[in-house]
Amino acid sequence: HPAAGPLSDPHRKHAIGMVSGGLNDAWIANYQDSVKYEADRHPNVEIRVMDYNFDMNLYVSQMDTLTAQKVDAIVTWPMIEASSAPPIERAEKAGIPVLTSDRVTAYKDVASRISGNFPANGAQNGMYLIWQLAKETGGEKIAANVVILGQPAGSTADTIRTGCFLR
Repeated sequence: HPAAGPLSDPHRKHAIGMVSGGLNDAWIANYQDSVKYEADRHPNVEIRVMDYNFDMNLYVSQMDTLTAQKVDAIVTWPMIEASSAPPIERAEKAGIPVLTSDRVTAYKDVASRISGNFPANGAQNGMYLIWQLAKETGGEKIAANVVILGQPAGSTADTIRTGCFLR
């Protein structure tokens, strides 16, 4: 990452929008704090944080608000691939680069993606559970009742992780 100090033209303020869901969630709040930490290292960068609280209608509204404000870039954590695509496409077509973080969008021409490997997340958790059960039973019989606590309904990443876990 760039050294602390102004980015590009030191006399120009760069506005970065951040649209994230559920900032009351500890993981997401930490994610937002990490983005804010990096922005604070550069005195000419301003972060505009919006919390759509897992409401994709609010997500669309907030993305469109940042697009109308003509921010320099948008960092987003889209919960659902399909419904996140139209506002991301509108931002990109308005010349605003969008970076999706941890989650992906169905809009294929997004400027940048940083995403986890959701199939591997689920499969690794499933394999660990089986390994742990085998250790406890000596490998004789592997059986368990499993309760899965997941993200809000409709979360694309959670659906993928859960499916790979169950396989």
